Amino acid sequence: LYLPLQDAESLETLVLQRFPIHERLDHARSILGNKRFLKKLVLSGCFFEDEVKGNELAALIGKIYTLETLAFDCCRFSSINADLLLSGLRSLVSLRIRNADDASLAAISKHCPNLRKLVMWTGGSHVTLTGMLTVLLACPIEILYMGEFS
Repeated sequence: LYLPLQDAESLETLVLQRFPIHERLDHARSILGNKRFLKKLVLSGCFFEDEVKGNELAALIGKIYTLETLAFDCCRFSSINADLLLSGLRSLVSLRIRNADDASLAAISKHCPNLRKLVMWTGGSHVTLTGMLTVLLACPIEILYMGEFS
């Protein structure tokens, strides 16, 4: 199947809203595979609960070294391998996630030395003060937003 986005190598911003990642991971692989100039990626409403697919998606995104902004609203952040996702994203300055935990925050503090904005939708996730301090001490956070979603 040919997807026009797979040839858009010079794309700087990509928003995938309600993209059926759980059914079409192969499409996501084609779309994200060659994005050498992508600076902003928004995955919103693309929910899935399959840990294997989540980690495969994390590995794909983790290779987009040019990313500065990532909105990863497609699953519980604590359900994926955050180290796999973030290890190649050293240029990241803005991150939006949902349902993080202290292990996720440790991965953020380890891999995102330039992170200035962190938006977390908590929705019942378990984040401690120690986890938050880990990020605040390791990253130059200027904007921190924590909110509940229903």
